[in-house]
Amino acid sequence: MKKSQFLPLCIILVFVIFFTGCGKANPASDPNKQPDSSQSASASADGQEPIHIALNGPMTGDNAQYGLQFRRGVETFIEEYNAAGGLNGRMFDVDIYDDKNDAKEAVNIANLIVSKDRYTAMIGPFSSTCAFAMCEVLDEAKLLSISPCISHPDYVNVFDYTIRIGHINSKEGEFVAKYLKQKMDAENIAGIYINNDWGSAVNESFSGYLKDMGMNLVVDEAYVAGQTKDFTPIISKIKESKVDAIYLMYNYAEAGPILRQIKDLGMDTAVIVGTPAYKTETLEIAEDAADDALFLTSFSIDSTNPRTVEFRKKIKEKYSVEIDNMIVRAYDAMLVLTTAMENADGDYSAGRLRDEILKLKDIPGVSGVFSYMPDRNTTRDFMITKSDGNGSFKFIEAPTLD
Repeated sequence: MKKSQFLPLCIILVFVIFFTGCGKANPASDPNKQPDSSQSASASADGQEPIHIALNGPMTGDNAQYGLQFRRGVETFIEEYNAAGGLNGRMFDVDIYDDKNDAKEAVNIANLIVSKDRYTAMIGPFSSTCAFAMCEVLDEAKLLSISPCISHPDYVNVFDYTIRIGHINSKEGEFVAKYLKQKMDAENIAGIYINNDWGSAVNESFSGYLKDMGMNLVVDEAYVAGQTKDFTPIISKIKESKVDAIYLMYNYAEAGPILRQIKDLGMDTAVIVGTPAYKTETLEIAEDAADDALFLTSFSIDSTNPRTVEFRKKIKEKYSVEIDNMIVRAYDAMLVLTTAMENADGDYSAGRLRDEILKLKDIPGVSGVFSYMPDRNTTRDFMITKSDGNGSFKFIEAPTLD
């Protein structure tokens, strides 16, 4: 697809069980300022130039927790990979950029990244809005971008050199609609979604599947991130409508407050919370108001996968935080990139790396096992979880739906 047509819109697993690492990352910086090269990874012992990676996400602002987890995942992988000898003796380093989850900042960063002419790939961004703003620039320069979490369909439909690690959001909307119908026997539904590219796309898919299955979307409301603080008018409207269930298509910063307000208004309606709010920060904000909510995810914190168990332990020791979708997928973004580079016979062009990634099947990542399809989407299963009462989540089920 030509970009002018876009409207405003096998595997060699490098999983090292030891790390005594040497790769350092640059701090999040002013997007108009050169990252401090003194904090980059040192050159290889034989003097080879490091392989430079750009990492971009919201390192400050309301969504900073997402960007911080990106950074922790990428830094951890690079430390391990460099400690194991790097790529044929070449070390990796990473420059950190902060787009503040703002489209204008994202464009500035994209132009800065391209102007440096040193990066093999960019990990990020966090939001579809920033991706649509910056990937036009990156694509034109033929620089591969790998987002840990962007789920908007057009992220891989419009651009040539984009790869996702997570699921496509239309699948999330489909899953929730079917789960409400087949597992909860719900008929009348309320949906509240963040008024951005991600929220609109998920809501469109969700509402379409509800209609196809003969269900009723009784309340369909949007909110503006960072501006809407009082959700009581929406909640009162939902309470009066006597719906069977509520689907919250929210980020963690708003999911916690609305769960709190739902409880304070005395509602006991079933609530399903979308994947972006599958974070312990949501539980910290909501406290006991999150106890009965169902949290959707395609990655489970309490997975028994040995790699995930080891990674969870390592991150708790290293950063004193819980793992989540963002940190595991940022780590796996580097796993996918380095595996493709190992298979690329020295050709690290965006097109070659993209094509090598699309060959990858049954990737044993810390986010779970996944594969790539020809359309650049991944194969992932959804799970239902709940608060474990101790500030984290517990697995409930991974249902198979018709």
